[in-house]
Amino acid sequence: PHARPDGDAIGSLLGAFYALRNVCTVHPFSNDRFPARYHAYAPKELQMGGKLDPAAYDGVLCLDSATEERLSLPQGMKLSHFSGAHCVLDHHIDNPGYAALSIVDPTAAAAAELLYRLLSECEVEICANAATAMLLGIVTDTGGFRFANTTPTTFHTAAALLAAGADHNRVMNSVFFNDPPGLMRLRAAVVEGMKVELDGRLVYFEVTDELLARFDVDPRNTEDLIEAVRVAAGAVIVCRLSKVNDGVRFSLRSKDPSVSIIEIAHAIGGGGHRLSAGAHAKDVTMVQAVELLRTEAKKVLNGQEGSH
Repeated sequence: PHARPDGDAIGSLLGAFYALRNVCTVHPFSNDRFPARYHAYAPKELQMGGKLDPAAYDGVLCLDSATEERLSLPQGMKLSHFSGAHCVLDHHIDNPGYAALSIVDPTAAAAAELLYRLLSECEVEICANAATAMLLGIVTDTGGFRFANTTPTTFHTAAALLAAGADHNRVMNSVFFNDPPGLMRLRAAVVEGMKVELDGRLVYFEVTDELLARFDVDPRNTEDLIEAVRVAAGAVIVCRLSKVNDGVRFSLRSKDPSVSIIEIAHAIGGGGHRLSAGAHAKDVTMVQAVELLRTEAKKVLNGQEGSH
């Protein structure tokens, strides 16, 4: 999966593992640990961190990663180190097709949705564990079927996964009803400190080490903080700015299907989807990051006005 795995990266990784282990020998790997809310999904066979011997594998399946650089591999390791077949299964619109076999469909709501389609076409049996994992991926990437990437195919896929034995209650509880008190208080602080600009169309907030320390929250467990401000009426572009050692990370969302924020991500050196994207601006301060966000958001929003 991609680095700092989210629900879809985890769901597609584990969905592939559970579905394919009766077909071939599968070694699930993520160099990054899962967020706490997903720890219980990790099977004992999953290797998190450590070394890999490229010669031990006949092929590599990369899931939900738009670029090779984002893969959650050991530091310094590349796909070229593996002599076997390389396959990518992904739904990011800016995936360049970096493997010999690249199956990329930006219309899929989640990599897990695309994985289900591929497994079904190959007539691979989908057990309850695989179905639960893939449902996790779809639920997280669609925000519980609330986001604009949800399509009729998404609902049909979810229905098929439930019919295959997916544990709906487990998925919903782990995603939406599983916050420790510290994270709940952090979410309240984020809402209190959010900034509203550009006539209310841009809403953003900052996450710093000091803020995380105050509420004793691991940054890996904060992927959905942006949803706390996404509900702001009138907001079109929503952004989370996270201070890291070498710069600032941007997590971007668009609430309007006609407003693509991938251009903002590209301008900062990142990528993703039209309505959900991210970037990592190196060697910038938080003040500079805010100005960069403001400048690029104006371009996108002014372009939207000109198109009407």
